[in-house]
Amino acid sequence: MLNRWRDRLDRVLTWKRARTYALVLVALYVVAWVDVLVLGSPPLNSSGTPIGGDYIAFHTAGRLVLSGHAAELYDHSAVSGVEASLLGGRSPNFYDAYRNPPFFAALFVPLAPLDLLSGFGVYSLLSVVGLGLAVWLLMQETPWLRSRWRGLAVLLAAFPPLYFGLIDGENATISLLLYVLIYRSLAHGQDRAAGAWAALGLFKPQLFFVFPLIFLASRRSRALASYAAVAVVLFGFSLLLVGPNGLQAWLRILLEPETGNATVNGWRMSSLKSFFDALECGFDCVAF
Repeated sequence: MLNRWRDRLDRVLTWKRARTYALVLVALYVVAWVDVLVLGSPPLNSSGTPIGGDYIAFHTAGRLVLSGHAAELYDHSAVSGVEASLLGGRSPNFYDAYRNPPFFAALFVPLAPLDLLSGFGVYSLLSVVGLGLAVWLLMQETPWLRSRWRGLAVLLAAFPPLYFGLIDGENATISLLLYVLIYRSLAHGQDRAAGAWAALGLFKPQLFFVFPLIFLASRRSRALASYAAVAVVLFGFSLLLVGPNGLQAWLRILLEPETGNATVNGWRMSSLKSFFDALECGFDCVAF
């Protein structure tokens, strides 16, 4: 019985059909994205929020570091003031907090002299390059995919988390690249490199904090030592950048209630409740 259903699925969901379905989805993405841009008023989209989504917080952090105000990375008034200037005063009450560790802000200093949309464009291009590098590295481990790279590219473009990650200026492609580098390092016995890559992922601690436990459980002492060394360096750099008060402010901002953010983005979260919430509010909740 199980084999029969498996055979039917193999006949229905072929590689060619999956690629065709993905192309249709990509076309819908393009139409939706163009729609919010055309109906918007740059640097705001049609919903009155910044084009580039989360990127404005990163750009603001870069400007604060560049201007010598790194200690104010987590200060509400300083952040909202920079964001208001980036938006040309069109959304005076707008505030998108910077919540990543201090050291991550240094990556956006080179983009800080640019205006918001130019910075977002460069950041998006770098994100695509990082994604391409991650996929290329993975294909070195899976030779059977190399001949199907065009179809794989289409399927990736149709993957909703990737689409939202790019249009919202998120850092998911950085995380993906680091995960690939960790996997390849462990697969090739390069424990020290794996530990270093895992520690660099602490720009998003909730995704990479588990690796010390993994290294400890698998008795990879060199990976654990490398992780700890890089983590100490990043902590020291963060302390030097924002000072003790800045680190305390970062910890406080992580504990701030985000009920509003959860309500707006709940439809994108993986849970049964979010599924029914999305059905209840309909297509208008899907903020392309």
